Amino acid sequence: MRAEFLFNKEVEGKEVYFTKAATWVDSTRNGSALSNGRCLKVELSEAEQQELLEYIMEQLMPEIKTVVKYKKKRTSLDEYKAEELEAILSMMVFEDFHKYNKAKHLADKQKKYTISAYLEHKAREAMRKMLIQERSLPVNVIRNLKYLNDAVLALAEEQEISCDEVSAEMVYEKFSDKSISYKMILSLMELYHGNISIEEMENPDECLQNNMDNPENIISDEIDEKTKNALDQVFMDFSKMELYILMKEFGFFGEQIRSMTAKELSYKDYFVSMAREDRDGEKNIEFGNVHVKHPGRNTAADDEIFVESVYYVKEKFYSNKVAKIKKKLAGLKDKVSMAEMEGCLEAYCMRLWKEKY
Repeated sequence: MRAEFLFNKEVEGKEVYFTKAATWVDSTRNGSALSNGRCLKVELSEAEQQELLEYIMEQLMPEIKTVVKYKKKRTSLDEYKAEELEAILSMMVFEDFHKYNKAKHLADKQKKYTISAYLEHKAREAMRKMLIQERSLPVNVIRNLKYLNDAVLALAEEQEISCDEVSAEMVYEKFSDKSISYKMILSLMELYHGNISIEEMENPDECLQNNMDNPENIISDEIDEKTKNALDQVFMDFSKMELYILMKEFGFFGEQIRSMTAKELSYKDYFVSMAREDRDGEKNIEFGNVHVKHPGRNTAADDEIFVESVYYVKEKFYSNKVAKIKKKLAGLKDKVSMAEMEGCLEAYCMRLWKEKY
């Protein structure tokens, strides 16, 4: 190992050394020029390059272990999960360390991240990866986490603040063109900051269920008496599951829930619970694995979901319910104006859901 690459704690601090080390990694891997014009990818032999990269990682490992130890204590990780977090974090740092203290807004303002701040940020990303692996999070949650991560990084750079200073309100404003609720963003921020353990983490489907339990923006249009009476007759024997399916299919709970396929919905705890309460529902629940090839009703999607050893509702049961609901609604055409019915159906269903469930 060349002496110029060695870390001498008596001569320079950690931030100074690791900032230089990041440029060495970048020069070794990507052929970028150092401040003095040298290119380590050209100058060093392959053996020397490998030796340098391994040496820098050896210097980083005590810092990585310190961050993991802190995360373990703060989020009550067991030994196995702490080791898994350390492995994921180490790999992420190994892959991305050349970017350390290289952000444009840092260079412009002569700012530098401490190595501990950098590793803490990477540890949050590692926690998110581990959560996804542990919980087999739904594709929509994974996708929203990616949106959140991109937004936080963009806001931090735009406003020249640290990622810790980015608030949920700022992210919500950034997400104005996406159908993600403020409540969803708050939950995602909990995951993003990695401040909770996997065991203590709230159900990732909770935000979806909250949209069902607390429907917002209920339409206040008045329904004429004739239409209301006709709807009362149809809905008087609707089960909770049937009302939910109707509202889902019509998009009354929002696009996120509406776009879920029957198979994607089949293993959700709240949906299985509704099926257990439904007529003939219990015999249409099975135990096994669920494979969703095209989540979100996107036939072009590359994402897939595979969940093992869960209770799920048969797809046929769902499709039969949809057919039954359509038949009941079609029966209204001789009793009320369909235009009137369609215009007030959302308000009626929202009120009914809120009153009964």
